[in-house]
Amino acid sequence: MLLAGLGVFAAGCLAAALAPDVVTLIAARALSGAGAAMVMPASLAITVGVYPPAERGAAVAAWTAATGAAGVIGNLGGGLVMQYLPWRALFGVPVLLAAALAALVAVMVPRVPRHPAALDLAGTVLLTAASVALLTGIIEGPEAGWGSGLVVTAFGVAAVLFAGFVAHQLRASAPLLDPGCSRRRGCAPGRSAWPSPSSGCSRCSSSTPASSRRSRASHRCSPGWPSCRSSSP
Repeated sequence: MLLAGLGVFAAGCLAAALAPDVVTLIAARALSGAGAAMVMPASLAITVGVYPPAERGAAVAAWTAATGAAGVIGNLGGGLVMQYLPWRALFGVPVLLAAALAALVAVMVPRVPRHPAALDLAGTVLLTAASVALLTGIIEGPEAGWGSGLVVTAFGVAAVLFAGFVAHQLRASAPLLDPGCSRRRGCAPGRSAWPSPSSGCSRCSSSTPASSRRSRASHRCSPGWPSCRSSSP
């Protein structure tokens, strides 16, 4: 998934660098954004998967710091590129960086075992649509007016979709994000280790093998993110 995301990102950046018109440029940027959306969770899942539970918190902290620093470096680098190179180089340089990163990933990143998990397609669609509606209201609010029909409708649609998403997650067998997990003892993210699709919930990622065995014996984890539903009433 990480290599595929880097490939999609590089393809989108290359298409943007060669775009003959604005429409192609926007479509290429959307493609590169999809690739970046594949890279980020895959890199986090690998980070969680390769470190033992005792070191997982420090690894995730380093990952978080690296992603924050990358944003700052990216802005500075983009400014330097625009200062001294043509605008197309702004999209050409990431192609070279993605190719170099793909080579490093292929050589250095260890292969981790796959864990079968069901895809919550309905939950993904609801969450994406709700986020788009919310962002539409936030972005259009200052120009169109916070009381305008467009903004009020966008916020209303976002509220309905978010409510539908929560209702769906409460009923889904493999939820994308279990809303009730944080209310159950030991399931809140950050209690013992960062939860992820590859590591399960925090109760399954206890820092000691003995407590991990006891935790797994007392409850089961559904294949969603980061869901842990107690098997006892």
